[in-house]
Amino acid sequence: MNKVKLGASLTLASAVLGFASPFVAHADDATATAGFSADTAAKDVLYPDAPTAGVQNKPVYDNNLETGNTGDLTLDYIPVLSFGTDNKIATGDQTYISKSIGTDSTGAAGTEQAQFIQVTDVSGTLAGWDVSAMATPFKATDSTAASQTLPNSYVTFGNTAVAFPTGTVKADLVRHKTAEANGAQLSHDDDGTGTVGTAVHLMGATQDNGVGTNLFVAGTKPDDTTFTKPAQDNVSATSYVSTITYTLTAGAADPADY
Repeated sequence: MNKVKLGASLTLASAVLGFASPFVAHADDATATAGFSADTAAKDVLYPDAPTAGVQNKPVYDNNLETGNTGDLTLDYIPVLSFGTDNKIATGDQTYISKSIGTDSTGAAGTEQAQFIQVTDVSGTLAGWDVSAMATPFKATDSTAASQTLPNSYVTFGNTAVAFPTGTVKADLVRHKTAEANGAQLSHDDDGTGTVGTAVHLMGATQDNGVGTNLFVAGTKPDDTTFTKPAQDNVSATSYVSTITYTLTAGAADPADY
């Protein structure tokens, strides 16, 4: 009887040993870390005709301004507009197109370029942002000119769109100003103090959007940015200048403003 019991016990022990799980002597944790900080250096400017991550050579424009702003939320590039220096005085409503000739992303010189604005957000806050613009009335550079200001004349960015470094248009993420003829007409700051007139919201990012580099592009050629002089504005034989202030504000853009 004892032998039977012992034999059974040995058989069971053999079965247990044959299918036993490995014995874990130690189990310890270690971490893998990747740290990030905001890139506060001045950002490269992308070509609006080919805004890809691999094409970041600075465009050569006759009339655009690389701001050189530094920080984690920056306005990198704004247009310096020229509508010609020898326009003939004419009656009635007149519209003049911008003159922006430069070098495109392929290196071809003397090509027409669209006007654009570039914003880069590498803050990591995902808070969103907004770009608005306000223009002063056109004022004569000659203080003796009979007509000193053009109070009813204005600039319009037409056929506006937004683009990202991939070249993909994503208007659902960064909204652009849409008005009559899909253009953004700049309002006047009538007294030059910023308190009169209404800022026009050109491009903005809502909460969780607008990260990286974003371009606000006015069409595909200079013709899409215009200066309109209504018949009631009389001009003298001189040049007129308007100062356009572009303001980048941190915080989620309000879709109602667009």
